[in-house]
Amino acid sequence: MLAALWPHWVWMARRLTDRSDEPWGIVAIIAMLVLVARDRKQLVLPARYAMLASGVLALGAAIATFLVPPSFAAGLAMLALAVFLASALPRRPFTPLATLLLLALPIIASLQFYLGYPLRAFTAQAAAPLLQFTGVHAHAAGAALQWQGGTVLVDPPCAGIGMLWVGSFFAALLSYLNGADARRTLLNGLLAAALVLAANVLRNAVLFFPESGLVHWPDAAHRLVGLAAFTLAIAPLIAFAHWRHMPLSCQTRLGLYAQAVRAARSMLRETPPSPPAPLPQERKRGSRVSTVRLMPWARFRTFFVGACLAAAVLSVFGSLVTHSAARASDLNTAVAPRSSLIEWPTRFRGRPLTPLALAPLDARFAQRFPGAIARFSDGMQTLIVRHVDQPTRMLHPAADCFRAAGYVLTAATARIDAGGMHWRCFIAARDGQRVRVCERIVERDFETGRAWTDVSAWYWSALGSTGPWWAITVITPFEAQT
Repeated sequence: MLAALWPHWVWMARRLTDRSDEPWGIVAIIAMLVLVARDRKQLVLPARYAMLASGVLALGAAIATFLVPPSFAAGLAMLALAVFLASALPRRPFTPLATLLLLALPIIASLQFYLGYPLRAFTAQAAAPLLQFTGVHAHAAGAALQWQGGTVLVDPPCAGIGMLWVGSFFAALLSYLNGADARRTLLNGLLAAALVLAANVLRNAVLFFPESGLVHWPDAAHRLVGLAAFTLAIAPLIAFAHWRHMPLSCQTRLGLYAQAVRAARSMLRETPPSPPAPLPQERKRGSRVSTVRLMPWARFRTFFVGACLAAAVLSVFGSLVTHSAARASDLNTAVAPRSSLIEWPTRFRGRPLTPLALAPLDARFAQRFPGAIARFSDGMQTLIVRHVDQPTRMLHPAADCFRAAGYVLTAATARIDAGGMHWRCFIAARDGQRVRVCERIVERDFETGRAWTDVSAWYWSALGSTGPWWAITVITPFEAQT
């Protein structure tokens, strides 16, 4: 099974180590290894249906690599492994085990892209009434809080995606340790999500005071506030997950009442018990009873091994096809670059732009980018301009690219330049050098079009628009800043 799913392990390892995603999945993987080692004395040979289902899912995961993004194919692989392990550990339920394996997938960056802005907007809308209750007349504007002409961003780390992942992990882990069924696991997960969202709103309301300058405290207090909010969310979850005597619902009470009524009627009638129904695998032939034998165990074992081998072979074939397609794409890109058909800007803030050659990292990324990338200089700053004509997940925020290149980043802040343009800026440091990076996304017109400072917010707005869009990243060395 592990060998059949090899391409998914390779993909997960790359995503967890290339710094483009948060490596939270490593925690789930280690937890699963510890839990399986803890229950190793209970391991048994999986049942036949589990062998059949896990083999089919492994084969489906290999086929899915041709049809869907790698994250979805890896999800099928995790389900195949969960079915196998749940049958090998008969005393452990399937649902929390499958949840832990799915949480091992490196999907934090994708969740930030798709859910980051909606969660930040919700957090800002919910935090504003709390601040008004304390006497601070702040109001929400998208994913930001405005007060006395200033703007405090609810940045991606404050969206609560990380806290939501950790809350889900605790809910699944506690469900696994307590042997919770699917219904109880779902209740634990829903409670974890509600508690985390409420704690995150409270955290952002508290952090508004130092971010707006109303109070001043050390930088370490920022993390302490987050830790305190997370503790407030997890403590009730732990208590609820260990609460075994849950009250019966109305539906359960009615069901028990109906069963009692039927039993009482049967006793009043004093009807003799009916003989047990014959087993479905038995049939009579005259005076003899013959048993319809199930498929022999050897056939299940052969099917399972064959499905795993087929999945491994398909994965090898898929990797060869993907590699060939990538090489063909490289040749086509080299022969006919897509950027030649785009009318790139010639001036920025009144200064002329000089085209530059793409850096090696930009050139490699441009080969897979569903648009075009160009690099310019205005004599003092470097501009990286990306052009897209449709909403795409490949339009990453600049912070992801710098983090993947080994830079250490500060928290992002909102900034308005002399021309009234809104930017999201952060400072990136590496090898003793520091640069200020500011970015924004503009629709159609390069400088005066409708603008966004957040990739997730742009994506949700772009779904109802026609584009095209310019993603502008301005890199300013500290020596060039005035």
